[in-house]
Amino acid sequence: MSQGEFMHVLQSRAQTVESDGEFTDAAASFFALGMYRFASEMYRNTRTYRDGVGSLLRSIELDDRAGNEQRATRTAGFVRERCRSIISEGTCAIVRGLGCEWLADALLMTNNADARVHYQRASNLFSRLEFETQLHWGNRSAYETATRALERFFERREIDYYDSHAIDFAGRIDWKLTMCADVLE
Repeated sequence: MSQGEFMHVLQSRAQTVESDGEFTDAAASFFALGMYRFASEMYRNTRTYRDGVGSLLRSIELDDRAGNEQRATRTAGFVRERCRSIISEGTCAIVRGLGCEWLADALLMTNNADARVHYQRASNLFSRLEFETQLHWGNRSAYETATRALERFFERREIDYYDSHAIDFAGRIDWKLTMCADVLE
């Protein structure tokens, strides 16, 4: 079985158990998928590696949904380490900004007030992006995977996700900073 086929099997399993309402198993499956993506890229900052961060964010959201607070917090620690390398090794502002944003997302979902600091860093990086750059990156798989986790997190709290999230990166971060006040109370 090729790496791509194996990743597809892991992803299919994660999605199936999630749709069956088995959130603890789904969280573990998304965690395994994320770790496999990191290892398959030899821990290099690539698209597949960044997809791995999105898988871990999905794991955190599912553990939160299942009430597995301690495991979600530990997974956020893995996200912190993976995002640090994205931020330090990122070749452009958008990659570094996404690393800051995803770290903040993990912290927000685990009720850690440090989320604000990392959202502010992302905001600083995103404030100078051109529209075309945002449009291009808003349609990437790593972005979509990571976004899905926070969309569901907010959905469960009956908060509509920021409408223009895929094309207005700075606006999305400003919105998330505002949402911190509601979520981190």
